[in-house]
Amino acid sequence: MVDIPDKYQNQNVPYFAYKQRIERYKDRYTKAYELGLDTISDWLSAGPSSDYYTPSRAALANKCTLHSGINHWHFTDCGSDAIQAALAVTTEPGDQVIIPAWGFIATPENILWINRKIIFCDNGPDAMMCPNSLAEALDKFPTAKVVMPVHLLGRVQDVEMISNIVPKNVWIVEDAANAFYMNDGGNKPGYADISCYSFDIAKHPASTGTGGAVATSSKRLIDDMKEVTQQGFNKNRNGFVAPATKSSMDDTTARIIAEDIDILIENDVREQRRANNELFEKEILQERLTGENNICTGFGFFPSKMSAKEAAGEFKKVGIGVSVYPCFPDMPCFSDCDSVEYPYAKRLAKELVILPLHEYLTDENKDIMIEVSNSL
Repeated sequence: MVDIPDKYQNQNVPYFAYKQRIERYKDRYTKAYELGLDTISDWLSAGPSSDYYTPSRAALANKCTLHSGINHWHFTDCGSDAIQAALAVTTEPGDQVIIPAWGFIATPENILWINRKIIFCDNGPDAMMCPNSLAEALDKFPTAKVVMPVHLLGRVQDVEMISNIVPKNVWIVEDAANAFYMNDGGNKPGYADISCYSFDIAKHPASTGTGGAVATSSKRLIDDMKEVTQQGFNKNRNGFVAPATKSSMDDTTARIIAEDIDILIENDVREQRRANNELFEKEILQERLTGENNICTGFGFFPSKMSAKEAAGEFKKVGIGVSVYPCFPDMPCFSDCDSVEYPYAKRLAKELVILPLHEYLTDENKDIMIEVSNSL
């Protein structure tokens, strides 16, 4: 039990500050929503299966291309659908996909949901996919079809380095749900065959609900992903040609995400988060993750006196929202999956606490977060 001064009680600091964001920019989001409503009548003539967009989705596509440098985009209902679409066009049922053993649950769940097999490799000290462990997994499971590096906690995986390890006949599909490229200093460009994004309410940039995207430099791949997310429709092959699902972003969501990109840039949101990260690096005297937190979505450290779960309970007592991620191979739902050794992933699940870094933290919030962190 940590002894916290009375002045620090009941902080009510969420890990995801979506309520504060929506309240602050409600007028702007409302206007963006109205712009989306104005273009809905164009949906059938410029639907998601077309080579051109409605005005609302065109506005978002232009911003995404500008900031990412990736030419071809297709917008889905959510990031999970984006992962499923990417795997649907690069693999067959039963094919193997290599992913890190620690992280957010959506990555492995979506792989199993569409009947692909998971191979777990270890995470590295920066929480990213460990290159040595990945090489071991590729050697042990030479029939793997996809390697899926995952960007987490603002750390952008070096996909170029990964691409030097992965054989040419193996696809690289980024789970970039938590790392939209914004030409920020220090960010590495993507070298993956397909990048999968999420714009849900907790991401940045974000919608006021859900939203996702797939992006690639290949026109063929983007057309294939449109087909599997538009009920099997292929405009070049006589209409509906294959069983498929339906997942597309509505115009109102597209306008809100486009507006949120402007808000991020105008308000130097990532610079504010980087400043919080720098403060915690200086003031929190605990072991923390190595590597650069380029986008700054969470600050990870290892309490010296207790487990991550116990530490999360101490933060909860004073109203601070933190996050703890699982080690997937140790979970019952993934017990049948293959893996190489994953000792660091186990440590991350047992010991790593992730603090919020969002721009809505007050000085008092930061003070209590530092004090509690140093007491654990």
